[in-house]
Amino acid sequence: MNRQEFTGWVTAFLNAPQPYRHLYLWHGEAEALSSVVPIAKTAPLDLFALAVELDARPVAQMEAQEVFSDALRDKVRAWARNASTARPILQVTGCELLACYQVGLHPFYEVLTGNRVVILVCSAADAAFNPAGRLPTYVWYTPGATLTYLSNLMEDNHIVEA
Repeated sequence: MNRQEFTGWVTAFLNAPQPYRHLYLWHGEAEALSSVVPIAKTAPLDLFALAVELDARPVAQMEAQEVFSDALRDKVRAWARNASTARPILQVTGCELLACYQVGLHPFYEVLTGNRVVILVCSAADAAFNPAGRLPTYVWYTPGATLTYLSNLMEDNHIVEA
């Protein structure tokens, strides 16, 4: 989906609930999304800030995945329960953590209805980043890993190329 098509869909959603569950991947900068989605309807969720708030400090990968996934589910449920506007939109940044810890999209789909939308933001600049120098062999880095991971979990028509 391109930006113009998404803008039209958002306008339709703001005027009336849309059938089905709506989870979108915005492949672009969060600032550009604010020109498409009204700020008054948007609630931000920064996954890096959520990770900092965690009480537990897991060491193992699976433990980290479980702790982060549970915290995410709680945060998303609270958003759905406490949304102050009709047809609220949750704008999620820091999606690199979803890919890093292999957290699926279930916490989002769990609360979605025709009256709620979640937009995952995957920065185009981050997806295109390549380190200037050679990284040490113990550092694992794949440019575009977040975009690839999230794209594989979503339908093509829910990926917005901003």
